[in-house]
Amino acid sequence: MKIFSSEKGKEVVYIQYKNLRNLSNSKITPEYIKKLIPIKIYEIEYNDEYMKFDDKEFIKWIKDAYFILDFDKFSKMTKNEIYNEYDETEYKIKRILLNLNNFSKEERKNQIGFYQAYNDLCNYKNEILYFLKSKKIKLPNEKIYVYKNNAN
Repeated sequence: MKIFSSEKGKEVVYIQYKNLRNLSNSKITPEYIKKLIPIKIYEIEYNDEYMKFDDKEFIKWIKDAYFILDFDKFSKMTKNEIYNEYDETEYKIKRILLNLNNFSKEERKNQIGFYQAYNDLCNYKNEILYFLKSKKIKLPNEKIYVYKNNAN
């Protein structure tokens, strides 16, 4: 999950460790972003802990990272809107699998982009499920979010 904030007049983003590990291992993450992710993310076993970043390039890139759940966006959505986002993600995953099935076994080996998109979307889908199932979500600075929008 990513959470954007303004602290002392400066834009910051908090990213969960599990997302940082995914970014660090992703082939689509630019090297300049990977260099900003400290190696200690592998030492921390807690997936739901957050790390704060204030680097402008990092924040700009993370804003466009569709495969990391944006807390601000999801906290304002109804359950139906979240279910729709889940369904759309499922559809995208199925389309990737259909595309991969159109390639021969040998050609599939070279479709790194499809496999990376598949992994990213599967992680995103799991984040959506976690958001839906969680009654309370731990946020940075010891804050707790309680999902109150149960409207259909």
